[in-house]
Amino acid sequence: MNRNHLIGFVAAMAILALAAFALSLLFEIYPRTRYISPSSEASANEYLAMERWLKEYDIPVRTVRLGDFSTISEAGERHILIQVSMFIWSEEAEEYLGSWIREGGHLFLVMDINQDMVQNFISREFHIDIRSPADRGAFRYNADFPNYDQRISFEVPPDNEAVLLLDPRYIARLVQVKHGKGTLTVSGRPFFMYSRNLEMAPNARLAWGLLAADTAGTGADTVADTAAAAITSGAALPGEGWLFIRGNMRPQNDGILGTLFNEGNLAVLLVSLMVLLIVGFWAVIPIFGLVRRGRERPGKPLRERFLAEGRFIKRYGALDFYRDIYIKEINRRLARKGISSDKIEEEIRTIQGENVKIGDFPGIIKTLKTILERI
Repeated sequence: MNRNHLIGFVAAMAILALAAFALSLLFEIYPRTRYISPSSEASANEYLAMERWLKEYDIPVRTVRLGDFSTISEAGERHILIQVSMFIWSEEAEEYLGSWIREGGHLFLVMDINQDMVQNFISREFHIDIRSPADRGAFRYNADFPNYDQRISFEVPPDNEAVLLLDPRYIARLVQVKHGKGTLTVSGRPFFMYSRNLEMAPNARLAWGLLAADTAGTGADTVADTAAAAITSGAALPGEGWLFIRGNMRPQNDGILGTLFNEGNLAVLLVSLMVLLIVGFWAVIPIFGLVRRGRERPGKPLRERFLAEGRFIKRYGALDFYRDIYIKEINRRLARKGISSDKIEEEIRTIQGENVKIGDFPGIIKTLKTILERI
């Protein structure tokens, strides 16, 4: 091995060792929590965790973005969640829902906006009145209670055997009424079912009790207790699926680019791209430095080149090539000047018709040159 190369290698290794030692003294490696934004699917669907949770216990969930009478009349599910603003309400749909609940259907209405038609429907059929508290801004979060929608509350008459779920200020935020063989559940926006809130025990118990455990009409305390027992034992209602008629918060960004920018690590992509560009340029661009010039060999004079060409043509008996060039040029000049070329063509034919020897070829060319000069 070359001695200079060996010395350079040892020096480089020593510098790297000193740099590693200095970095270990000056810097400290410690874990750091990094926030990762939700995926496109999770951002578009607030109920994603709830839906996956139900499917794990063999409770299928089908989602429809916009519904009407035909949607619910053709549905095979016995449990339906309707976001009020995403449903086209009609008298026909209200009559069908009333009879459908009496026959054993379970309807969950999410009052994201207060529609007069829906308020009249639940007030007339189920005796539930909707109120909007004037002091909703005074609410303070309590970890022992589920996340309710504070902009809406409910009232029922004393003789109505309904389940009322209260917040810390004893205001009814969710109501469940038994109607025939089925039930109607009404709430504001179900924050307790959102993916970001399901990790809290009160929200998980309430969501599971409403969507998976058969606790209708047994009282608020029993709802929570039965839901907790169902979570522990896995006593869900297998096979009884849900139909969700709801909208997305925002459209999903599908495709490889959307997945990459929402779920991938952009920093790794940029670093990889820079490394690829550097390696590519390193392979394409030549090494910088002085170009070693070789000794230029002088070219042959023009006369020698023509002589070599003539010898080559003479060897194969093709000296007429030169004569044809002169004859074409003579004809071209005569045609441009409009001069009769009978005598000249006769003279050219005479020259061409002669049995010229190889030694006379220069004389023929000289004659053609003389003719070309006189034109």
